[in-house]
Amino acid sequence: MRLSDSAVRKLAVVTETGDPIGRVRGMVIDTDSHQVIQYLVTRNRSLPSLLPGDLLIHFSQVVSMDDRRMVVRGTVTEMESAAEVFRQQVRDAAGAVSRMTGEKA
Repeated sequence: MRLSDSAVRKLAVVTETGDPIGRVRGMVIDTDSHQVIQYLVTRNRSLPSLLPGDLLIHFSQVVSMDDRRMVVRGTVTEMESAAEVFRQQVRDAAGAVSRMTGEKA
């Protein structure tokens, strides 16, 4: 099955146990391999939030995907922790660039 980017961006995301997580909002693509490596998922409003922001789902966590939903492996807590690690890496990289250029991040 092939899905357009606009179709993927509307998919509901649930865990293997059927717990709703949210909807796909975007994708991170590896420019060397031309493959999706992560999915940005906007969290359901009813989902308790340990951390602010969207969740990042690594492609290896995707169990199945069709035109209605994406089923992912892992718990919401694991996904929130991974998202915070990624956000910290981005902040660290921005800080390193600003120190090299002398600009404020």
